[in-house]
Amino acid sequence: MTAPTANFTEARVAVARRSLERARSHLDDAMGTLPDREGDNTMATPVLLALLLNAVAARRHLADLEAVLADQIEATAQQLTLVARSRHPWP
Repeated sequence: MTAPTANFTEARVAVARRSLERARSHLDDAMGTLPDREGDNTMATPVLLALLLNAVAARRHLADLEAVLADQIEATAQQLTLVARSRHPWP
C-alpha cells in the first residue's frame, strides 16, 4: 500500500531518471566528438559547459526526489507499523 503522494513522487523520480539519462547521453555525444590524443589540451566551449551543467543539475534533481521518496516510504512504513500494532497489541 502506497500513498497517492508517494505514487506521484515515484512518477517524478522516473521522469527525472529519464532526464538524467538524456543529459548524460548528450554530454557523452559531445565528449565523443573531442579529439582524444594524449598531451592535447581541450578548451571547454560554452555548449560543452552547458551540457555538463545540465547533467549535474539533472543528477541533483534526481537525488532530491529520491530523498523525498525515501522519506515518504519510511513515513508510510511507520504508519503501517502503528496500524498493525493497534490491531495486535500483544507481541
